[in-house]
Amino acid sequence: MNNRPNLALLALGMLFMACLLGSNIIAVKLINFGSWVISAGILMYPLTFLFTDTISEIFGRRQATFVVWFGFFGNVLLVVVIYFAGIIPAPVFWEGQEAYNTILGAVPV
Repeated sequence: MNNRPNLALLALGMLFMACLLGSNIIAVKLINFGSWVISAGILMYPLTFLFTDTISEIFGRRQATFVVWFGFFGNVLLVVVIYFAGIIPAPVFWEGQEAYNTILGAVPV
């Protein structure tokens, strides 16, 4: 039994998920691009199209759609976890709560 196609699909799906979630997390960071100010998320997000197109070409549209739906649900899960982590009381000695809320509290849904 050859598992290479399954491993390739898994790897491409994981890369898609990493780029999708990563681009949403770094979207709050603004960067200079020449004379423009853009979101840093724009650097990773186009890679999601590369991975879904590759999955669609090799494994079919159904598998690509499956990966995209899992990406959507993974993103929702990430936002929920970030939200609840932000409202759980932090230890009194930890000075990072305000920074956490400022940065990760702005992560787009």
